[in-house]
Amino acid sequence: MAMQKKYKHSAYQVGHTKQTKTMTETNPDAAVAAALQKAQAEFPTMGKTKQVGVGSFGYSYLPLEQMLSLVTPVLLKHDLCISQGFGCSPTGETLIVTRLIHKSGGMIKSELPIFLSERDMANPKKNQTHNWGGAVTYQRRYSIKLILGLETDMDFNMEEEEKVQEKNINKGEVIETLREQVKEIS
Repeated sequence: MAMQKKYKHSAYQVGHTKQTKTMTETNPDAAVAAALQKAQAEFPTMGKTKQVGVGSFGYSYLPLEQMLSLVTPVLLKHDLCISQGFGCSPTGETLIVTRLIHKSGGMIKSELPIFLSERDMANPKKNQTHNWGGAVTYQRRYSIKLILGLETDMDFNMEEEEKVQEKNINKGEVIETLREQVKEIS
């Protein structure tokens, strides 16, 4: 029978290995929060890339697929992923259920009702399936922005104030150009 070497400190005795667990190892929700904080520091600046003119009103936005292509690599780097599906509220409303999941099993969940405009749904000239699909895409985009703490045109990499002001001036020019184009068409 082999003799075990005795150590002065009990942490080194065979069968008594001392392990210190971090907060994220014992609390999966803390792991999600820590990983999300790191991811937020690395998200790229996201500008609104699509412009739409409706009558005398125009707006711009970042399409869902472009937002996902920007955030997904950063999320995966920090062991996070987003999952979206449908749910149902106690009152029967259809919900977009968004989950931000960490590999530890921790999760943040958000539920947002799908809003369908009565005016659009009652309009016989509008395709109801397209209305519903547009509402789902819109709500998915906003659900992701909410759960990740994002806002398009938000400056994540802390650019100098002059550059941010320059972007705001350019954004104003884009909006003014859209208004002028709409006036020319009318």
